[in-house]
Amino acid sequence: MKYIKIGILSVSLLIGIIILTPFFQPKINTNKVVKNTGNLVLEKASDNNTITYSYKSGTKIIYSWIFDKKEIENHENLNLDMDFESEFLRKTVDLNNDMKILSFDHHGLLPKNTKVKVYVKDKYNPYDKINMYYYDEDIELLRYKDSYTVDKEGYILVNLDHCSDYLLTATIVQDAANNPQNINIVIMVLIGIIILLIAVSLFSSSKK
Repeated sequence: MKYIKIGILSVSLLIGIIILTPFFQPKINTNKVVKNTGNLVLEKASDNNTITYSYKSGTKIIYSWIFDKKEIENHENLNLDMDFESEFLRKTVDLNNDMKILSFDHHGLLPKNTKVKVYVKDKYNPYDKINMYYYDEDIELLRYKDSYTVDKEGYILVNLDHCSDYLLTATIVQDAANNPQNINIVIMVLIGIIILLIAVSLFSSSKK
């Protein structure tokens, strides 16, 4: 009789856990997300870990937002709209056909681990290496962010922690801050100084 009671209690507890579990699962509050699609069609998909908003023209994905479910749940309002024009960049940079603009409408920080997948095959070829810059309003200049390789389908996947006006280009923007070219020059100068000091030291030692 004792074991029967224990069995009934165990089964009741298990049923209670199964019934109550959904109420304690994290929920995505989609009311926080502004989805201005314009002429694009929005498709939403999710799995156990991520939620994706894809903006499509016909069957082609133009760009997608990929969020970590746990991170987006506790974040402030998000505006997922993106344009391919920027007044700031047009005033700052002499734009040419090699360049592509990504202008995000959202202001402020993004949830951790946010990624944006963008179609760039209209400007670049698969496996091209392209540089990404963003407009830094504090210094009113472009600042180098990172470089990316276009995949075989014509997309790049970018990690974002904040939104701004971004510029993609296969070249180096000479007046930008934190340019990889400038960093390479500094490294080469330092190497040259080190070699010079070693040479001077060896020459001084040989004279003694």
